[in-house]
Amino acid sequence: MANSGRPLAANARYLIGVTIYFDVLDAKRQLLDSEITLSRTTRFVHQSVVQRYRALGAVGTPARPEEPSCQRRLFGLRLFS
Repeated sequence: MANSGRPLAANARYLIGVTIYFDVLDAKRQLLDSEITLSRTTRFVHQSVVQRYRALGAVGTPARPEEPSCQRRLFGLRLFS
């Protein structure tokens, strides 16, 4: 994120007396706005994937194939019969 270092830089400028504390708060606000935008975009992408999945005919969660217990093997040894 491009804004992730701005609050630290603004705070450093404030500590050496170059700027006022309002600039620190403004940098933090801009970082929060960027994080909210990223969160919304990520949510939109995830929702789009789900919509495409449903459009292809899927309903609910995908079924997981069950592994028969008699087929489980470890180093060629049958664990369950």
